[in-house]
Amino acid sequence: IEKGVPQGDILGVTFTNKAAREMRERVSTLLPRRRRKSSKKDKEKEKADRPTICTFHSLCARILREHIEKLGYKRNFVIYSESEQLATVRKVLSHISAKGEKTDPRMVLSLISKHKNAGGGATFSDPNSAVLADMALKRYQSALKASNAVDFDDLIGLALRIFEEHPEALGACRRKYRYVMVDEYQDTNGAQFQLVNMLTQEH
Repeated sequence: IEKGVPQGDILGVTFTNKAAREMRERVSTLLPRRRRKSSKKDKEKEKADRPTICTFHSLCARILREHIEKLGYKRNFVIYSESEQLATVRKVLSHISAKGEKTDPRMVLSLISKHKNAGGGATFSDPNSAVLADMALKRYQSALKASNAVDFDDLIGLALRIFEEHPEALGACRRKYRYVMVDEYQDTNGAQFQLVNMLTQEH
């Protein structure tokens, strides 16, 4: 910023709400706000001119609120809680499990989450787990979409899909966030790494 970079061009991402809150507090100390103006429009402009500091998931939620209709969802999608996810998995298992077979829905949800967080590249030591995850994932995603819902892991995965299938959306994000800073970058998972890579690769 001292070298002339506009504050609004800067994106800082981290992993937890607590870390994001602490980062925003530190930035506010370094960059005091101008005297608050009375106009709502002026306040919104000042907010847009500040650095964006948030978690990976809240960043992707913003991207989805703007572009998710491109994937066939409605903009007012809901984010399922863990209990809603488990209820959906139970319903899926009732259709794909053999009669009398007991499958732990939490285990299946964990497999689905592992697959999503690896950016689709998860490997499973047990071949049966891989087959089960694949079968359950497809039905699970269909059930979520039918309810205009996503889960927490979808926030990043669907943002990546938008960027891959709609280059104009990726271009808009790159123009908005010209400088991307990642807290504890070495701790990113596969999906988070793909997201940062897409935002920062050469135009």
